[in-house]
Amino acid sequence: MANPNIKSQNELHATPLNSFEYPFWVCQYGHNFADLPSHEIRIKSDVSCLQYVVAGSGVIITGNHSHHVQQGDTFLLLEGQDQNYYGDTANSFEKIWFNFKGILGLELIKIYHLENAVLFKNLCSEPLITEMHHLCQTISDPKKLQDATSRHFLKIVQFLAENNVKSQSNQDMTDLVRYYIDCHITENLKLADIEAFTHFSQKHIIELFKGKYGITPHQYILRCKMKIASSLLISTNKTIEAISDSLSFSDPHHFSAQFKKYSGLRPKDFRSIEQKKTLTYKMAHEAQK
Repeated sequence: MANPNIKSQNELHATPLNSFEYPFWVCQYGHNFADLPSHEIRIKSDVSCLQYVVAGSGVIITGNHSHHVQQGDTFLLLEGQDQNYYGDTANSFEKIWFNFKGILGLELIKIYHLENAVLFKNLCSEPLITEMHHLCQTISDPKKLQDATSRHFLKIVQFLAENNVKSQSNQDMTDLVRYYIDCHITENLKLADIEAFTHFSQKHIIELFKGKYGITPHQYILRCKMKIASSLLISTNKTIEAISDSLSFSDPHHFSAQFKKYSGLRPKDFRSIEQKKTLTYKMAHEAQK
């Protein structure tokens, strides 16, 4: 017995043809289901499209760039591009979408600096695309339809632009956090100091930093201090206490404990081993002269 939940075909709808010049119109809209193959190739596409991934995952290829998309992502493809997109073999994807044409759509995208944007990660545009479908289904007069859809498209572009700026701002902010840490690495730097500098919450700072670098700001600070300590132990005769103090540790015992976690050796033993290596290398080098 056939499974009633499996769709036998994708939904594809076309809007009324234009009998007059108009700067924006939705020419097609639809719903592709995950149970069906999803693969489309467009060479110098004559339409632009906005798509939201409802479920599953797939690959988008535009020009020489490829993007992996998954549930919850939105992607924008513009006319004039070579476009190739398909669902993963093991996990095809379900999408809702609309195709659009006209100079107004492209100009709005340029005005909001989205002409190079393709993938919007974790950006739910489903309600906005669903509303575009609703307008196309309920307004029969072509002129009224184009007026309504162009106004709604402006709302969509503003939504994409706002979230694109947030994503870029987060990226810039993460780099700024790392720069701030690097500039104050020898100080007793705390997350509260970074919070005061960026005006972002500590939780948000940790999430963004770990998302880009794979470690928390605190772990990054310790790692940097241990690298500096290693260099000082090898290249100087500073005491353990002096090195601990120069890196703003609370006391030498705390510094030694952190250093052993990092290197597997106490600072004194690390210095002894590395200095012996240096001496052996110098002696071998002198013998070759």
